[in-house]
Amino acid sequence: ILALLLHQLAMISEGSSLQEIAASIGLRAQADVLTWLENPTRALVLHAQVASGMWRRNGEALENESEFYRMNYWHHMLIDADLLALRLGSLLIRSDIFMRRLLERFELAVWMTPGDACSSLCRDDTSVRKLQTLTLLLYHLLSPHTMLTMSADQLVAHNTRQFLSVTPRSYSQLWDPSVERSTSTATARDHKKLESILKDVASFSADSKFHLKDSEWVWVDPFFHLFSWGEHQKAEENLLMALKAQRVSIVSWLTSASSNRPTPPSVYAAEFHTFCRSTYIQAWIWILLTRLAFRRGEKGALGDDRLLSLTLSLALRAAYTPLPDGDGEAVGTQPPLDLTPECEQLATLAESLAPHLILSARRYVRIPTTSLLAPDVTAQNAGTSLLEFIQQQESQQQQQQQQQ
Repeated sequence: ILALLLHQLAMISEGSSLQEIAASIGLRAQADVLTWLENPTRALVLHAQVASGMWRRNGEALENESEFYRMNYWHHMLIDADLLALRLGSLLIRSDIFMRRLLERFELAVWMTPGDACSSLCRDDTSVRKLQTLTLLLYHLLSPHTMLTMSADQLVAHNTRQFLSVTPRSYSQLWDPSVERSTSTATARDHKKLESILKDVASFSADSKFHLKDSEWVWVDPFFHLFSWGEHQKAEENLLMALKAQRVSIVSWLTSASSNRPTPPSVYAAEFHTFCRSTYIQAWIWILLTRLAFRRGEKGALGDDRLLSLTLSLALRAAYTPLPDGDGEAVGTQPPLDLTPECEQLATLAESLAPHLILSARRYVRIPTTSLLAPDVTAQNAGTSLLEFIQQQESQQQQQQQQQ
């Protein structure tokens, strides 16, 4: 309720910043915001863990509760409200404090301590699922299609597209009114709204079901927050089939999807873009990609295709965030970043990254070769970067040639 109140005040208040509006309802300090976010965060963590199969031994009762949390009618007051609270909270407090709290609640606090977090997590059977659930939540927090950026009618249209991307549905299956009046009774206004939206986004077929139009697949989000893990996969498969039938490449689809991003209102825009550019989110992406995309098959590497897909999707959302105004940093002039195993953790890496993922991705990084060399060579070159090691080898070869 407090999240909905804060959002409504932000929409009608002119000339006031989000921090000033939050202070007017009692959220003055960072600690106040963290206290407010505690219950929504725990609810989202439990739902994510149940959806990923981490609570199967507790029977069907808990799974049924998780289904109610995201199902029609109820999601407006449950998961949508909790996500709105976290989205607003991410705009009100520092990204390092926000990220630390998420890591603690997702049981991944080891990522904030010195040492190789991935290697320690690989010994835990549920570690990959924990990484998946937190990465998926960060992906949702960076979503441009939310209550913060879209009107109620636009949200209904967006949700309808996502439901139809999984499977064709009947009118009753698509009926999903927001319980604004203490009753879920349908009204003529609600029916007219849904009928108007279905005319624009769907076609009615002989099987008495609505099918998503070809032109609407550009709006599909395979990792929509109301989907189960199985529906994620089904939506992704259907999207690929639709693009193939239309002879549209993935690159073209991504370009179109990024150009159709709604613009946040002025009260949210600066804080939302700052959060999307957060170096802590960049560091999360950097570590996961180096562990997944570039070290597959190595000891201590995380091998999970779904986690890799989620991380790449999160990276794309961060990359499409507008660059900071007046940021003309020349990446080529920046000194290489020397990264030791002790520094390959979230806080230390975040301090060394640029103010945007695009800039950080183009920066040269030197990684010690300790884990890549034979034991006898490693002992002689402990702490030496790969570039320096190659230079040493070339120097030794030149000396040998001169002696000969």
